[in-house]
Amino acid sequence: MSIFAFICKDGGDKTALRSKLLIDHLRHIESVADKVAVGGPCPPTGPGDKRQFEGSLILMHAQNAAEARTLFERDPYYKAGIWDSIEMMNFLPVVGEYIGGQTWTIEDGKMKPAEPHRKAK
Repeated sequence: MSIFAFICKDGGDKTALRSKLLIDHLRHIESVADKVAVGGPCPPTGPGDKRQFEGSLILMHAQNAAEARTLFERDPYYKAGIWDSIEMMNFLPVVGEYIGGQTWTIEDGKMKPAEPHRKAK
C-alpha cells in the first residue's frame, strides 16, 4: 500500500460552488474515508485574500497511482472543476505526529532506522 498526495488549487473564488456541492463532496469523502490518511481544505495565506479556501490537500492510501486517481476523480469537487490545478505525487511519511515520531535515529553520527513503535528522540 502506498500513500499519494493530491495538492489541489482552486482557480479564483470557488466559495459558492464549494458550498453548493459540500454535502455531495462530504458523502464521497465518507465513502472513501478508509483510504484517506488525512485531508482538508486550505484557507488562503495571502493578506487580503477574501476567498474562503485556496485549495485542498488529500493524502490517500492506495495500491497504486491508478487506484488513487480513480478514487480521487469520483469526488464531486473534481467533477465540477473546483480545482484548476491538481498535482498528484507519491508520499512517504518519515517524521511527525501523524506517524508517531520519526523513522530514524542517529547513532555514532550515522542514520539508522528507528525501532518499530518507538518514538525516536
